[in-house]
Amino acid sequence: MEKKINEDEYKKEVRSLAKSPLDATLLWFKSNGAIDDKDIEGFKKARKLRNDIAHELPLYISESDRNIDQSAYESLLEVTHKIGVWWVINFELPINPDYDGQEIDESEIKTGTILMLQMIMDIAYDNEPEEGYYYKNAVERMNL
Repeated sequence: MEKKINEDEYKKEVRSLAKSPLDATLLWFKSNGAIDDKDIEGFKKARKLRNDIAHELPLYISESDRNIDQSAYESLLEVTHKIGVWWVINFELPINPDYDGQEIDESEIKTGTILMLQMIMDIAYDNEPEEGYYYKNAVERMNL
């Protein structure tokens, strides 16, 4: 059953924190202990880089001195991971009877988003464990 979001509650608890919905959401996660100021700064750095790449893509392609700051991407991964783990611990596990009363090691939680982004990063930076590793894994899981 899908839970309907109470718009008034959302406006009071989240949207009231900042003018931008994105900034308000980050501040809400911070107020709930999911992330901290360093995470928000890392997110903003990654967003600035993303905007620069989106608006200046031809320069990134044609100029050899235009490099992408990988640390900004890693900061974004870290923030995404923290939020994902926090969400699983605080919202998903409490309503899943399979985990009732079980101890959960947060370091073992890997969200689908993080796994996908890690795969993209491995392939983009040529860190794939072996040629076709992810493709072979997907085929095995689908029993093709």
